[in-house]
Amino acid sequence: MSRDFSSKKKGGGSVAITGSQVPNKPKNLVLGYDRPISFLKFNFLRALTQKPLIPIYVWTQKILKKLLDFENDKNQHLHSLKQLQEMNCNTSIVDSNEFGYTGDTFVRELDFIHKYAIQTKSFHLLNNLAHLKALYERVVADLCALLEQGKIKNVFNFGIGFAYVDRQLALKFPNINFFGIERTLAAKFYNEAEGIPSNLKFFAGDVISHLESNSYEDGLFIHIRTAVLLPKTFIEALYARLENAGFVELYAVEQLGLSRNTGKAYNFSYQEKKSELYRRHMFIHNYPEILKRYNFEINCFDLFQTSHPHFDYRMLVINASQNYPKNFAI
Repeated sequence: MSRDFSSKKKGGGSVAITGSQVPNKPKNLVLGYDRPISFLKFNFLRALTQKPLIPIYVWTQKILKKLLDFENDKNQHLHSLKQLQEMNCNTSIVDSNEFGYTGDTFVRELDFIHKYAIQTKSFHLLNNLAHLKALYERVVADLCALLEQGKIKNVFNFGIGFAYVDRQLALKFPNINFFGIERTLAAKFYNEAEGIPSNLKFFAGDVISHLESNSYEDGLFIHIRTAVLLPKTFIEALYARLENAGFVELYAVEQLGLSRNTGKAYNFSYQEKKSELYRRHMFIHNYPEILKRYNFEINCFDLFQTSHPHFDYRMLVINASQNYPKNFAI
């Protein structure tokens, strides 16, 4: 399944999105603190968590937890809103340690990688994984279409996790070098134990430091379900290093839905905009403006709908290319 990633130049303010649009919120639902929830259930649960009714809440807590972990959602929502405020007010944040994994990072990362390894091996057994299967199939098809053009020599995946897609591509394109990085050695240990092609290599550590000291000539930079967990200033610092590191192409897939702090769809723009909260610890960043600032031109800006149970859940698919060759004199 090939895809057209030919250049579609856009300018001005707003950014045209192709594919499935994010729908308006149904009248009988609220966004809740994390997931969509019926209006009546949301207000009932919120009433039970008010201080005057704490004894009632404690008494019914065991029953309520079986229905919805509402209190945890609320606390995470408030924490994420605080992170969002700090992110939008403090332009010097480039440390991602306060975002994404918390606690024992190695263990959390290993648990995450194992979870997705099990899921990828269970696509044909579990119907509730159909949305992930569709996502992986889309990503593989898109990346094959890019790599078949023959201009990419190196592929670098930031936040590689379980290298399901990377392993398939490395086998299909043996003359291309594939690389992946995670914060700890968990991904390297786990994936190498599974067996990997000789043209697939893993790193551990800070991606920004890595890109400052390594070069990936004619490279394709990938991030999939990773940037949504990180502050905008980190994404800016990351994109700022792509050109000098040799990357001529970018492919990204990130979760997207209605903003949990505005209740509306995020309007992407080539003008600077603040980030917004999607859900829990996930943030919506204004990728077009950041890409434009660092000399990337968008070829594809597409919303992809899977069978995820949340009505507003979409995957934002981005492909962008450097505006001119690295050594081109302006």
